[in-house]
Amino acid sequence: MMATIAFFWCRIKLFSERLGCSEEVTRIWRDELVASYCIARVAHRQQKADEAKRLKELSESILARARSPDRPFGQLPESLRITLEQQAQQAADVFQRSSSFFEGRNGQLSLRHHGLRELTTSKLSTSKLKALRTIHIYEIEREDGTTVAERFFAIKPRDLFGWLLEQLPMPSRPRKGRIQPDLI
Repeated sequence: MMATIAFFWCRIKLFSERLGCSEEVTRIWRDELVASYCIARVAHRQQKADEAKRLKELSESILARARSPDRPFGQLPESLRITLEQQAQQAADVFQRSSSFFEGRNGQLSLRHHGLRELTTSKLSTSKLKALRTIHIYEIEREDGTTVAERFFAIKPRDLFGWLLEQLPMPSRPRKGRIQPDLI
């Protein structure tokens, strides 16, 4: 989890360095806009209506404070404000993707692992889950031809099976079977 949070803040730092705004506007963008959009996304996923409402109201109040005309962000030209808000939404999306580890993985693993429900403590089952997770992340593609790893890291990963062929030794030849005299 620490690595996920560190990844998120590194991305936020990169986003904020590209803004080209004053320190005060950048601080409002980072501490209020991005935070507000992150909270809004969490509110959308809540199962309890009262908690979702509370988080949505919190998100809206933070946005309203950031957009206030007497604050530096509210005094920017409208086109720049819209661009900065879109970038804040993109930054919040990075957090949502990174905090969910990898999208859809749990559902895929649950489906693939269904036949082994009672074997979850065995070593074979654990290694099979790791293998299925790796295949899901690096090999299964959406209709647009992208994998989870490619969408998460924004670069196409190396070929998984090509890498495995390079790393693993070739299997040895099978032993010659003995001819049993009574079968001739």
